[in-house]
Order: sequence, then C-alpha cells, then structure tokens
Amino acid sequence: MVKSRRLLGLQVIDLDSGRAVGRVNRLIFDPRGRRVCAFVVASGHWPAEDQVLEWGRAAGVGQHAITVRGAQSLARPASVPELQPLLRRPLRVYGTRVLTEDGDFLGSVEELLIDPRTGQVERVILAPAGLAQRLRGRASIPADAVLVMGEDAMVVRAATVAQPARAAHLSAAGPLAPGDGQARPPAAPEPGRAAPSPVASLQAAARRGWAALRGRRAPPPSRDGDAGGPGQTSA
Repeated sequence: MVKSRRLLGLQVIDLDSGRAVGRVNRLIFDPRGRRVCAFVVASGHWPAEDQVLEWGRAAGVGQHAITVRGAQSLARPASVPELQPLLRRPLRVYGTRVLTEDGDFLGSVEELLIDPRTGQVERVILAPAGLAQRLRGRASIPADAVLVMGEDAMVVRAATVAQPARAAHLSAAGPLAPGDGQARPPAAPEPGRAAPSPVASLQAAARRGWAALRGRRAPPPSRDGDAGGPGQTSA
C-alpha cells in the first residue's frame, strides 16, 4: 500500500523516453468506487497546462514516481467526458469528518492507504484529536466499513470502531516517524541493566539541569583589588 499524500508531487516518467512529462498536483477520488481514479498532472512548461492520467493508463504507481508508456497516456481534461463531474467538482477528502450511521464522531480523515495496483482505498487513517489521542497514536478504520464518501462527511457502519494504526497496517507504506501521531519508543536498556523507573529518570534530569545552571553562574569577584580590576592596587 502507498499513502495517498505521497502521490502528490510525484514525477510522471515516460518509460519510452525516460523523460518526466509532469508532476501530480491533484488526486481525483471516485466516491462510489472508493478509489483514486485519476491524477491531474501539471506539465511544468509554459504555458502551464494540466493533463489527466487515468489510473488504469499508468504503467506503475510507486513510492517515488509514476510511470507511463508514452506521453499519449495523458489526455486533456476535456477529452475524458466520464471524469468531467469529478474534475469540475472534486471531492475534498482530507479533513473530512468521519461519522457512524448513529451520528457518532470518530475523527477526521488525515490519510488514505491505497492499493498501488488498483487505486482502491484500503484503510482510512484518522487524525488524532486532543492530547490523549496524540499520546495513543493514530487510529484507522478499514475501507470496507465506509458507506458514503461525501462532501461534508464520510459515513461508516454503526458498529465501526477505530483501531490503532499499527505498523502492520503501514508496513508497505513505511513506518510512521515520531511526530506523525505516534510517541517515540523509549530506548532499550543496556544488557544486564534494569530499565530506570520514571521517578529516577525525572530525578536524573533535574540533577543535570541544576548542574547546568551552576555552571553558568558568574565567577566571584577578584581579591586582587576591591575597586580596581585584577592586578590593580589602591594608592
């Protein structure tokens, strides 16, 4: 699986010529199929012109680039009539509230995990809300629990429960870095030494801080002279 946000900004490489034909600047979501159905690709040339690459016309969708076989794989937006409704009114996904059928709020969409072969959404990653959720880490829900991907809300089945987004769910997309909603794991103790208790760790940190403050104190006045500087004597 790949993270949908990582697809934004990827170069589109033509396998026939080895040249970059543009960069992805937008994903087109199909709410009925619950998938990414196309990319909007900026040419990067002047005058700037957006083209459309349908998912099925891509040779490969990877972590670092999207490949096509021939620049003709991309099309002008007007030449793809079946995508016109989605192009004129694209679905906003990131930040959308996730609600159950019963009206319970589960969170908001932060990320989607995509099957690189089909563009199908596999899991929905929820943004942590509040300090407690940030400490626990991200939560996710399976895509098959999604009933509606709408403009104002993503509706899921009533019995859906958000589960921790463990590394098993994200292994193919790369582990989450500390600061992405997961706490940094504590360092393992050295062999043969017990792990320090939280109280001992706090006491050690306080001692280090006090020692640092003492080291910054100004030196005592010189005894070589009360009024003059060092090496001076009064007349």
